[in-house]
Amino acid sequence: MGIEMQDDGTLQVNSSVFNNTLNNDYQDFQNFFQSLSPQGFGNFFGTQMTQMTDPSQGPIALDVAGLQQTNQSLTSDINDFEARMTSLQQQLTQQYSAVNATLEEYPMLMQEISSQLDTAHQQRQQQWHQRLAAMKNTLEAKLAYRENAVRCATPIELVVILFDAAIDDMRRAVSAIKASDIEQRGTAIRHAMLILQQLQGTLDFEKGAPVARQFEQFYNVIRAKLLESQLRNSPQLVSCPK
Repeated sequence: MGIEMQDDGTLQVNSSVFNNTLNNDYQDFQNFFQSLSPQGFGNFFGTQMTQMTDPSQGPIALDVAGLQQTNQSLTSDINDFEARMTSLQQQLTQQYSAVNATLEEYPMLMQEISSQLDTAHQQRQQQWHQRLAAMKNTLEAKLAYRENAVRCATPIELVVILFDAAIDDMRRAVSAIKASDIEQRGTAIRHAMLILQQLQGTLDFEKGAPVARQFEQFYNVIRAKLLESQLRNSPQLVSCPK
């Protein structure tokens, strides 16, 4: 017939062949398009178009229905998304408002904290000064009492006072060693050593040689213990009865 299907789906008409068929085989040409039995191209094409355009079962109608359903689903999803975004926006707005309120209160809060810190610092300083004053008064009272006791004491009482002072120094040394206070430990041990030196200087080897030698040995033992405790940092070496 002179009509050919191309690879790209288009129809190409050979005019000479088409005209020859139309002039010489008109009946066959007519049957090709209009014949019912066998079914001609026109009848076949009409049947196919009727099926394709059927409003209930046709593929075009079904595609349209599917597109409409997809559109409804997308519309519902968009509405849900917008609702969630609106809710999220409200939550973020509330959070922002809370944060903004906190930031606005921040300067006043810092000012209040600074004021409280200043007050606490002043109170601590005042308490510390009061403690220092109380310690100073106590120390001055002890020194006055000790000075008065020394001035009025007999030689034997002076030895007892020195013994008590040496015992106090050793107790302070033990506490300093346990607290890892090197400076206080050294001060207490040096003071105790000076007291021992003073006690040894009062020994009378002419009038009481046996007793004096015993005391000298006793003082030497204590001196050695004090030196060893200073080197080994051991509280057991300078422990004394309470």
